[in-house]
Amino acid sequence: MQPKTPPIVAFQAEALRLLKSIIEQERVGHAYLFTGDVGCGALELAHSFAQTILCQKLVDGWACGACPSCRKFLTVSHPDFLLIQAGERYIKIDEIRELKRESALNPFEGGRRVILLEEAERMNLEAANAFLKLLEEPPPSTVILLTTAKPNLLPTTVLSRLLRINLRRPPNSVIAQQLVFEGMEQESADKAARLARGSVETARKLASAEAGDSAGAGGDVGGAQLLGSLGTIEGAVKSAKMWGKDRQKVLENLDGLSAFLEGKLGEGGEDVTSVVEEAIHGVISARVAISANAAIELCLVDLFIKLGDLGLCRIVV
Repeated sequence: MQPKTPPIVAFQAEALRLLKSIIEQERVGHAYLFTGDVGCGALELAHSFAQTILCQKLVDGWACGACPSCRKFLTVSHPDFLLIQAGERYIKIDEIRELKRESALNPFEGGRRVILLEEAERMNLEAANAFLKLLEEPPPSTVILLTTAKPNLLPTTVLSRLLRINLRRPPNSVIAQQLVFEGMEQESADKAARLARGSVETARKLASAEAGDSAGAGGDVGGAQLLGSLGTIEGAVKSAKMWGKDRQKVLENLDGLSAFLEGKLGEGGEDVTSVVEEAIHGVISARVAISANAAIELCLVDLFIKLGDLGLCRIVV
């Protein structure tokens, strides 16, 4: 049976054709960089390519999704797949050293091992230098994949040793299809995609906030009570201090605020909807910056001033 390709992967048709050609001609190289705007599908395509490299029974030049190797990969239990996820931290040299030791081992199954380093720009300088040595002398049976939305933050010495796969920003329709593919209801998927500005990652966060009924939390710390104090710079500063400096809590509050604002969509005319959508985009931008380790209070003050300038408190409170 033909495996179903995730919509966000299928959308990157040009990159997909290139990768299939590499697989079919048996000329898989040592290192690849998947890059594009945040949430463009780079992570999904890199995972799919890793699965294909390890697949035991390709279908139409791509992973079958059903062989023992694919089943292990999809359940995150494949012994020849090594993954480093940065999340909200920096990747340190000890992790790269351990990765080098692991990559030097012979594959447990098949003929290759695959390393995937997500958000590669979050390597600190020492880690990047150690990673460069791995790229300079890669184990013959190891394929290295990296993803980043900020390739300019990687050393040029690292970039020069990677085959770069440039990806396009997906339209709302593709993001919605991807969310439905992942099990979401069509209406919720369409709504999240419309607000996500070309990022499937942002769409997932928006949908998750709504599904988790975060709007209630947003009403307490990120909704009417907060918005009513944003008419002045002093109010913005006061609100930022009220939220504190606990990064995880602030991120949760921003999710709550997004959900609260989403609940206000459709309550007014086009002008109101436009203001609320612009406010949601501002909240998303602040969340992305704070997730990337930006100064919390400065980001919040900037956000709250923007929300005040929009006149949001007069519209939704």
